[in-house]
Amino acid sequence: MSRTVRIVDVGYTTDEIVSRPSRPGQSGRSATLIHAWLRAEGEGRAAIGRASAILDREQAGQKPSENGSPTLPVARLIADLMGAEYYRCRFAGHPIETTAVVSHAIPTVSSQVRLQLGLPDAISYSQVASVAGVFDSALHDAYGKWLGLNSWLCLGAEFLTTGIDEFLGDQFRGLQLGEFLSPTPRSRMAVRHRIGIHDPLSPAESVERIGDGLPETLADWIGREGLEEFTVETTGDVREDLARIRSIDAAAAKVHDLFGTDRRRYVLEFVHSVNGEQLSHELLGRITMELPHVFDRISFVRWRGRGPVASGVPVASPIKPAFWSGDDSTVEELKRLRESGFSGIEIQSGLGPTRCIMAALVARQLGMAVAVDEITGPGAAFVQAAGLAARLPGENAIAASARQYWPVAQATWADSHPGLIRVANGELTTESLIGVGLSATPPDPV
Repeated sequence: MSRTVRIVDVGYTTDEIVSRPSRPGQSGRSATLIHAWLRAEGEGRAAIGRASAILDREQAGQKPSENGSPTLPVARLIADLMGAEYYRCRFAGHPIETTAVVSHAIPTVSSQVRLQLGLPDAISYSQVASVAGVFDSALHDAYGKWLGLNSWLCLGAEFLTTGIDEFLGDQFRGLQLGEFLSPTPRSRMAVRHRIGIHDPLSPAESVERIGDGLPETLADWIGREGLEEFTVETTGDVREDLARIRSIDAAAAKVHDLFGTDRRRYVLEFVHSVNGEQLSHELLGRITMELPHVFDRISFVRWRGRGPVASGVPVASPIKPAFWSGDDSTVEELKRLRESGFSGIEIQSGLGPTRCIMAALVARQLGMAVAVDEITGPGAAFVQAAGLAARLPGENAIAASARQYWPVAQATWADSHPGLIRVANGELTTESLIGVGLSATPPDPV
């Protein structure tokens, strides 16, 4: 029995979502969601796959200077051109193989975008891939639905007959993409709450309130959801960051004492910059001396930025595990990160299952830990990210940041994915991640 499919139609729609205001009296920021759909056929039957992603991550709280994400006009044109490339691809195969074929067009698409929009600089491969990933996700979703299986179960040799070394090189000969993924998701995952540099920590700091019925302060969030895992954004000012971390831990401890728990953990997030490494080392040193009880609670530090990091330049702190969060996904990019002292990567689910699972496999072979990036869109985008995160070995926390930034859009999924949307005791449950395809949406009648 052949287990290959051919794409016969592709399309996408977009809609605008509005974030929760970051402060009282302010308006929320709008962002654009792309909803891709793709029809695949094989063996006389068909399936439709669906996927969603944030199209303009600049409006999702990430600045182009931090991660190189394309702006909205650029992203829309990339979506048009890459959608057309998937449509023109008449290759019959596994989604991994099809996306590998389509990816040959990325340099051409990059040149077309630059010429059509009159841009001064070239669009990078990773920028194009970050937009094209939604079509790859739709293809994997269609493939799983075509087989009547969860898409993460369709990565073994019985489905993908081409050896992984054909994509990654001889050193990966004999490996299987799905061999290190759990066939079933963890039943529960801790939620890692994101603490922005301006987020109020306690009622005393929040004289004015947004008034939308959601938690207003860190203390409110902990009280409502029982949170124990936190990401702390840093500013690059060591004195300011140290004081902020001291205040965060004091506010969290006060609420945790009421619950009788003492298990809070932190991730410190830094933005990659010219002198960022020196400042991070200084901050960690100060925490060691002045806040040793907080230092012991730091799980790892995260670097967010645009890569790749220069080979052999030690940027990661040796005193805490360091993760890199960016679009880096090739073998050479990941090797450079390892040489630079990083012990793990956070893969961006928006790159699509093909690049995510390839990057995860390479990272594991390099001895690096793997997690899923914090910034995801709401709804289907979050469900798809959670489906991967819940099957990766090691890291047992996920950032459900969409509930903070796009709570209205996220809440509409509570009926179909209640365990993922409603956080209790600091955790979400994953019972809805075992459906066919990528589990976000039920199969379409075809």
